[in-house]
Amino acid sequence: MVFLAVYAKKTTDYEYSVTNQLIEKSRFRHFIKVPELAACYSQITDFRTAEMVGVDRPTAVHQLVNIKPTEQQAAFTENLIKFAASGDGTLLGRGPLSETEERARMLIATNYSKKSALDMRLIDPTSGDHPNSKVSQAAAVISRHYQESNPFKGTQLVFCDLGTPSGTSLFSVYDALKTKLIQEYGLPANEIRFIHEARNDSQSRQIIRDTNEGRIRVLMGSTEKLGTGVNAQKHIVAMHHLDVPWKPSDFEQRVGRGVRAGNETAKEHFGNQVQNYVYAVERTLDNFMFNLLQNKALFISQIKSQNLSVRRIDEGGLDETNGMNYAEYVALLSGNKDLLEKAKTEKQIAGLESERSIFKKDMASQRRSFYTLEKTLERVGEVLEKLKADQNLLYGNDQVKRPLVEEEKIEGLGITMLTAQQKSIVGIAKIASFKGFELSVDTFRFDGHTQHKWDVRSPNGIVYRHNNGYLNSEKIRTVGEYVNKATSIEQMAKLTKQQQDRLEELTWDLKIASEAQNKPWPKEGKLRELKTSLSEIEKRLTESLKPTKESTDLSPESEPQNQSVKQENIRESERVTVGAPTTIVSAAIRPRIRG
Repeated sequence: MVFLAVYAKKTTDYEYSVTNQLIEKSRFRHFIKVPELAACYSQITDFRTAEMVGVDRPTAVHQLVNIKPTEQQAAFTENLIKFAASGDGTLLGRGPLSETEERARMLIATNYSKKSALDMRLIDPTSGDHPNSKVSQAAAVISRHYQESNPFKGTQLVFCDLGTPSGTSLFSVYDALKTKLIQEYGLPANEIRFIHEARNDSQSRQIIRDTNEGRIRVLMGSTEKLGTGVNAQKHIVAMHHLDVPWKPSDFEQRVGRGVRAGNETAKEHFGNQVQNYVYAVERTLDNFMFNLLQNKALFISQIKSQNLSVRRIDEGGLDETNGMNYAEYVALLSGNKDLLEKAKTEKQIAGLESERSIFKKDMASQRRSFYTLEKTLERVGEVLEKLKADQNLLYGNDQVKRPLVEEEKIEGLGITMLTAQQKSIVGIAKIASFKGFELSVDTFRFDGHTQHKWDVRSPNGIVYRHNNGYLNSEKIRTVGEYVNKATSIEQMAKLTKQQQDRLEELTWDLKIASEAQNKPWPKEGKLRELKTSLSEIEKRLTESLKPTKESTDLSPESEPQNQSVKQENIRESERVTVGAPTTIVSAAIRPRIRG
């Protein structure tokens, strides 16, 4: 709880429950004090991604296959909503709930909803095969990839955690998909296998070897058996997810079977890309699953990356690849146009507020620059005046060359110089003065040796040097000649020209900075319009929630209701999300392969 109090923030937002009701739900959606949290995490981990270390592997092209629910699925969802409210088991075709089952009512609803989203035959084995089911849609896509990759022995993995083959089940999603691939699409039966067929490690390894060599072209399995530790990537061209796992790490492990170094077929024949299909039915538990993945994936991925300068992470804003984020997935699958519009509008607002934040920081920087430029310009002007005064002091109005150290004084100055250097006292010592110009030497130790640096300071405070302050030799005449060269009319003219050039440059920079610091942000009106639009959308959503306001805790992951949490709409300027490029494929349209 201490961790949550310091680094997390609970907010209320619109979500879909396990029965597909739109509800207001309080969750920990936001990490705050992100830099401190990332620093704490980095002290105990050394996190590296494949991109960080430059692993040569294919890119996953994510494609969401959006499927309309069948009439039977839609009717069953309505019964699930009634069951969640009443606990009447007969609505689901079962007897009354026991006392124990009553306490686990939402868990029961969750299991039934997961099954109905996958295939209604998992609930009622007598239900018929539907042409718009996940099995039918997946079979069509798998068959097409099979034919197109046939010359290269392209393989495909199918992931499904429900409906696995067993001797006791009346219906298996695996068997239904295999049968459809064989009977309707003519795929050879011996090239379609289940990882569950293996009875021991030796058989499992053989199935994986056969897949890796292209002898098995379609391999089906669960996340546990096929999603972790399987190296069969040599010919993988596509992966298919018939259901959605609870954890982002499970999904990453699934995708990692094909997006892996050593995928020769993808690299040589398909542009180093692997197609990754997620099959999801509108208005089913798929919405709820995507909601959970949204919160979990964002928090985990962004903290691990440790590439953050923001103070807060939440689920809004553009993702790192400008693709669709989980919030948009949920909205798309739900069929609720207002929720989809809300997700899109929030995404635009987050992007614009991020732009505005950067703009404001730039304006603050411009104002600081303007102030600095003003002060610098003032100092350069003062230096020019002092240089002019020094020239007049030494050379008069006629600007005739006159050495500062006259010939008869050069040798005497040289003796003084040698005496000062022989003392080798570390520090600055005044040596002589000519017409108000003071000659001093700075004695210091460097690399085990005594060094001397000479300055000529004018009455106006300008320091003149020749050869960066070092004498060419220690001869008697050297220091006198040094002083005359440092204060020569040519040297003063050179310094004056440098300062005049700098003055012109600073004047121009000051003009630009002055114009820039007063420039308004050009997208303020657009942001205001979007915020107004969002308020209207949220108002409509709130109105639609009124009939179900009392049943706002239908989630199996619900928090205790004795906590009073204010609804917050947090749309700060610095937002970070993590996502991946996604193609939406309608079930009514024949899917196409990108690459």
